[in-house]
This record gives sequence, C-alpha cells and structure tokens, in this order.
Amino acid sequence: MMAGNCVFSEMGAPYGQAEGGSHLPAGIGVISGRDPFKGGRSYVNQIFVGYAGGGARSGYDGWLTYCGPANAGLIQLDSVEVDESMYPIVIESRGVIADSQGFGEFEGAPAVGGTFYPLDHDMTIVYAADGTTFPPKGVLGGKNGGASASWKVTSSYEEVSLPAFAEAMIENGSKIAFKACGGGGYGNPLDRDPRRVLESVNRGWLSPEKAKEAYGVAVRPSSHPGLFEVEP
Repeated sequence: MMAGNCVFSEMGAPYGQAEGGSHLPAGIGVISGRDPFKGGRSYVNQIFVGYAGGGARSGYDGWLTYCGPANAGLIQLDSVEVDESMYPIVIESRGVIADSQGFGEFEGAPAVGGTFYPLDHDMTIVYAADGTTFPPKGVLGGKNGGASASWKVTSSYEEVSLPAFAEAMIENGSKIAFKACGGGGYGNPLDRDPRRVLESVNRGWLSPEKAKEAYGVAVRPSSHPGLFEVEP
C-alpha cells in the first residue's frame, strides 16, 4: 500500500503520497506475565501506548496517529490510566519526538516514543518494529521519516539495544523504551510555507535549529511566553 502510493507520486504533484510509518513498534507490543496484585494470575494483551506517524501528501501534512497502513488513523491510543488499572505496568512517558518527521513542502507526522515497565514481576513483550532498517520514504524531494528503535533500560540504567523483531523479557526493575517511525515528507522542504514551519515549531514537533537547517526558516522567541515567531 505504501509503496503503491509512492509510485503514483512519480506522476508529480498532486498525485501520490509519501510512506507512512510501519506497524507494530514496541509501543503496541503484546505484553504478558503474571499479575502479582491478582494472585499471580496470567495476563496477555496488546497495548497501544504509541505508534507511527503518517506520510504527507500534496496539500496535507501527515496524520500524527496514523499507526500503520492497515489502520490509517482508525486505531485509538490507549488511555494511560486505563492501561495501568488493567495491567501491572507503569507508563513512565509517552510523547511526540521532535525532529523525527520527514521534512518536505508538506511534512510527514513525527514519531511517538515512550517508556513503560512492569510492577513487581517479569514481563514478556512481543513486537515487530518494522521501519528500523528502512524508515518511511519521502517523495518528490521530501525527506525520509525517522526510523523506529527499541531498547531496554536495565535496573542499573544501562541502555541495551533490542532487535527490530523480538520477544523480549523485561525483568522486574527494567524498562522497555521505544521510538516509532515518523512519516515521510512530500515535496522540496525549501518550498514549505514559513507559516507551516512556525506551526510545527510552536507545537513542539520541530526544533528551532532544525527549522533553520531543513527549511531555511529562522525563528526567535516571541512576546508570548513559550512561543516563537519567524524572524523578519
């Protein structure tokens, strides 16, 4: 599906679409273990803590909660509180990773990343983080989206890289961390409207440094705290 959209883009704008993020990063892995708070009863289910961003197309930036080509934005992110009430886990962090999108006249959506861990037990997670080796492609001069990655943080705070596809044991005291894919960009980044660049910066999706590097747009702090403006 994603490759087909890229092929159509060879006809030129407004046709086709950049590749969206790949499916099944660790943020939507299948977790299992024995719940120490329910008498050691076994649990197993797929969670949806964080997933990939969509590719851009002519006139439109990528969809942040795209998830994968088979879902195309129809899968909702889990509530952190609901997950933590149903399973013996803590979701320590979840959020957008700035500068992980494919830059272009129309920008791919950035990636989502996060960290979570089991409470008082060992947890198994199974995932298939496609897009680790071959991240989503940009088209018509648009840049590729950021690659996915998975790693374990041990009880001694050592970060251990995990394979793209794995069944991993997250021992009590350790954590699983992940970065999903960002979507690919559509069109030459230097053709992007500076107002759109500014919007991405003010969302926290794009750093001021990357705005200058990727788009040639310089921004500075505005009179409104926490917000930027385009330098004249």
